[in-house]
Amino acid sequence: MPETPHPQLLNRQAAVDAMAQGYAPQLELLTQLANYASNLGIRAFNGSQRTPMDLLVCHVLLKQFTRMLDATEILMRAGAPEAARVPVRVAFEAAMYAEWMLVADGERKAKCYYVGNLRASRVWTKRAIAGAPERQAFLQDMGQLGEDIRAGVEGIPQGPAREQLQRIEASLSGPQYGETNAAFDEYKRTHRGREPRWYSVAGKHNLREIAIELQKLPEYIIFYQQNSEAVHAAMYSDHIRVLPRGVRAPPIRDLKETHNVFNAAASIAMVLFQRILAYYRLEELPRFGQQYVDDWRQAYRNIPRAHIVEQ
Repeated sequence: MPETPHPQLLNRQAAVDAMAQGYAPQLELLTQLANYASNLGIRAFNGSQRTPMDLLVCHVLLKQFTRMLDATEILMRAGAPEAARVPVRVAFEAAMYAEWMLVADGERKAKCYYVGNLRASRVWTKRAIAGAPERQAFLQDMGQLGEDIRAGVEGIPQGPAREQLQRIEASLSGPQYGETNAAFDEYKRTHRGREPRWYSVAGKHNLREIAIELQKLPEYIIFYQQNSEAVHAAMYSDHIRVLPRGVRAPPIRDLKETHNVFNAAASIAMVLFQRILAYYRLEELPRFGQQYVDDWRQAYRNIPRAHIVEQ
């Protein structure tokens, strides 16, 4: 017999209706911002020198940001702002990386990003190759799942896997990325064999340091750090609230964070758009400013706060 949701804990339609009735302009704002972002990447890249950095900023990081903005809209229309904190956090991260690329030394940073991806692909490729230490370690790490996965791994054709590994190794040792890959190896050697993140080789230990360089520490604390606590299930008060009359469990689709999610998503988007326009499409900045005034400002500056009555 199909399960039905607990009427107080998971009332989907009530959350959808409350969001649609109270936040229609803000929902439309998210739609318009995602639409704008989807077009901006194309225009920016077409007007660029089409370097690896330009490709990364316009078609990887901005695309990732747009994907997360779209996911935020979907969740907000579903009346799930608490869940929407997850893509907002990811969107902020992608925006910070894109802005950091554009500040200075972008081509070197882009190489670090790409080499980091190649090195990760190399590990996964070696896990498919018979006799590779990475394959045995992977199967051991799977524990009880190892036998099921072993059958799948052993069925992978070795020829294509070895050819892919050769292509990866050729890229990592070639003239374009060899020096950067050597920097990864040196970092790993001096950090007890720990594989570095790409931004560590590019000069920063973590996203907080990147935010500090960009003079965005307050945004990091509000938009990223707080939402990280929600992502990692670290906030007791997100799920249980102790009141004078006892303990209350907020609904799954709790509207408490609605204002903060709309504000964060729109704020991050508008700043990122300006940074990308200033770098790639400077002539569009006045038109962007007018579009903000005509189409977005009213909804952005008048986000209602959900009135939650604790009983």
